[in-house]
Amino acid sequence: MDDRAERERRNAFLVTGAIVLVVLVFAASSFWPDGDPAPKEATPSPTVEQELPPQPDIYVYDLKSKQGIRLTDYSGPDAYPAWSPDGSKIAFARFSEEDLHDIFVVDADGGDPVRLVGGPTDDFAPSWSPDGEEIVFMSDRSTFADLFVVDSGTGALRVKRIGESPTGDEWPEWSPVADRIAYVEERPDSDETRILTVRSDGSDVRIVAVLDGCCEVTRLDWSPNGLFLAFTWEGDVWVADARGGSLIRRLTYDPVEEGYASWSPDGNQLIFQKHRPDEDVVDIYSIRFRGLKERELIRTPWNSANPDWSPDGRYIAFESVTGY
Repeated sequence: MDDRAERERRNAFLVTGAIVLVVLVFAASSFWPDGDPAPKEATPSPTVEQELPPQPDIYVYDLKSKQGIRLTDYSGPDAYPAWSPDGSKIAFARFSEEDLHDIFVVDADGGDPVRLVGGPTDDFAPSWSPDGEEIVFMSDRSTFADLFVVDSGTGALRVKRIGESPTGDEWPEWSPVADRIAYVEERPDSDETRILTVRSDGSDVRIVAVLDGCCEVTRLDWSPNGLFLAFTWEGDVWVADARGGSLIRRLTYDPVEEGYASWSPDGNQLIFQKHRPDEDVVDIYSIRFRGLKERELIRTPWNSANPDWSPDGRYIAFESVTGY
C-alpha cells in the first residue's frame, strides 16, 4: 500500500508530497485578490535556507461573500478536507514528520486541530457517517490498503476493518443517507478497478461498476440522495448509478486533468479541481449535473484542490498552496 499511496500522491495534481512550486506576490491584507493576480517574481536560486516547497493548508471559501479563511497553518501538507454532516467540523489528513498521514479534526470556524487517528501507519481520505458519530478512512494498518472506522468523538477504532480485499480497498466515502460505504478496489491481476459499496459492518458487498484498467480511480462522492457516485477516472469526472447497473456517465471532457468532485447539497452541481496549463496551477470549477456546463468558481495564482462542499451549500473547503 505504501507504493500505491505514493503513486496517488504523485498523480492527483495536488496530493501531499508532490507540490507544484508556485511563486506569487499578493497583498497581505487581502487573501482573495479582487482583480488580476499579482505579477510573478523570478524564482529565487536554491539556497540552504530554502528547504521545502510550499505546502498546502486547509481553507474555507464563502461563496456568498467571496472571502476565504485559512483553517490550518502547518509546516507540512494538510489535505483531503471533509465536512461533518452538521457543517460544524472538518476532518482532514495531515502529513506528519514521519512521512505518514494522520487524521485530524478542526472546527469549521477555526481553532486548533485535534488529532483523531495517528501512529506508525498511513491514515487518510476521511469521510463522515450520516450521523457524524464515526469517520471511515483508508489505512495501511493491515498488509494492504483497507478501510477502518473511528469514533469521531473518542478516537476509538473498530477492531474489525471494513474492507478485506486481498488487493487493497481505497478512497472510502460514506453515504449521506444510508449505512453504506463506497470504496475502490484495485485488481492489478485482472487489470481492472471495481467500485463497490458495503455496509459499515462489512456485510452486503455490492458491485457498482467494473472499469477497464487498474489503479486510476480516485475520490468517490455520493450524491445527496444517495443514488449516484461521482468519481475521478483517467483525468475526468464520471458518475455511476450507486445501485449498480450500466449507467456510467462522463461529465468532463477537457484534455487537461480534472477530478476530485464534490456534489452540491441540492444535487444539481458538482465542484472539482482542474489544471490550468497557462500558469500551471490547479483551480476549482463547477459543472451542472444535467447541463454539463462548466464555470470557473475559484481562481487564484496558487494551487487550490480537493474541494468539498459544505452541507448548507454556502462554503467550500479545499487545500491550497499559498506560496512562500
